[in-house]
Amino acid sequence: MAEMIEYSHAKTLYFTSTRHYILDNINSSNLVSNYQLEARILTTVFEQFPEREHLVYLLENFHSISQELSFSGIQFLAYLNCKTILRGASECNLRQLQESILRVTLTQEDGAIWYVDIPYSQDVENIISEMKKWISIQMQQAKLEYDSEFSWEKIDSVILAPRAAAYLVHEIFGHTLEYDYVKSGRSVVRAGDKGSRIFPPGITIKDAPLSATNLGLKFSTSDDVGRPLQDITIVRDGIIENFIMNQRASSYNNEPLFRMYNLFADANSNGENLETIIKNTESGVVINQIPNGFINPEIGTFSLQCSDCMSVCSGKINKRVPSITLKSTLHSVADSLIHIGSDLENSVSYCSKNGQVVPVGVGSPSFVFNIDIIGSRD
Repeated sequence: MAEMIEYSHAKTLYFTSTRHYILDNINSSNLVSNYQLEARILTTVFEQFPEREHLVYLLENFHSISQELSFSGIQFLAYLNCKTILRGASECNLRQLQESILRVTLTQEDGAIWYVDIPYSQDVENIISEMKKWISIQMQQAKLEYDSEFSWEKIDSVILAPRAAAYLVHEIFGHTLEYDYVKSGRSVVRAGDKGSRIFPPGITIKDAPLSATNLGLKFSTSDDVGRPLQDITIVRDGIIENFIMNQRASSYNNEPLFRMYNLFADANSNGENLETIIKNTESGVVINQIPNGFINPEIGTFSLQCSDCMSVCSGKINKRVPSITLKSTLHSVADSLIHIGSDLENSVSYCSKNGQVVPVGVGSPSFVFNIDIIGSRD
């Protein structure tokens, strides 16, 4: 059996208002002495890494933005991670993962958190422009008062903005369709459900590993067991067409697991965008972000920690709502979905399974649910 080799090289920039540092980490395992392989590694790695003048430009802007936000009681944190992993058998072509992502996090004194992931490129001026645009939007929302009289009894609908909906698609739909859970009976979805409508009509879900480069992710042409990667439809109009069969490992020492690469829900061409959805809502709550959550695939129950929430009254954003924990079931999601938006947004996230953390693409348009999605709420 061929000996496995792995090479990883990461450059990380970490910035806060009080300190910053740049790390340059190289790790290799069973790396053979082969000048052609070494040349390929060096070419692959250094093509994506930031040049020194780009890092200086980023740091200067981070510093000025951080100072400006501090006057409003906002803490600014930026984390840039550029990483290349090459893995495979020594006599075979190496599989490759490239990850180039800038995460920006804003934290308010009252504990409110906003974050965004921006694909890194050599066009650092555009990155700063996009970041400032995003910060401006968050600061407008931060000025809203808290709704001290918020009550679920007054709410008719729950609106998930694209980023929050993408998290739900990944956790609730994605994990229940991973083949190891399905084939072992540890998912509420069964192998015999293929060809059946298990999810809401109108829902189409794809896993597109070959289409993730614009997210700051570049995958190889095969997964970590040598299976060719391709963009496929998992669910079409609520009907299961495929299960998630690709396998990934966070390192060559770990067992490959059935994992998502770039899973997203398609937009509804006849749907509305978030702005229009809000205008058409009499009484509701908008959930903009879900920082973390958990699903039990076997029984389909989940708990989602929701942040950056706002109440809607007569078609207008009203006030901010304290953080919400949604606890419900896959069946409640399926039964209560009443609208799929047209505003698909794709981004990146990180997924943990059996202790292995890997970067993934996520995406969704806005979703609107009636109040029945709420099994319980805190």
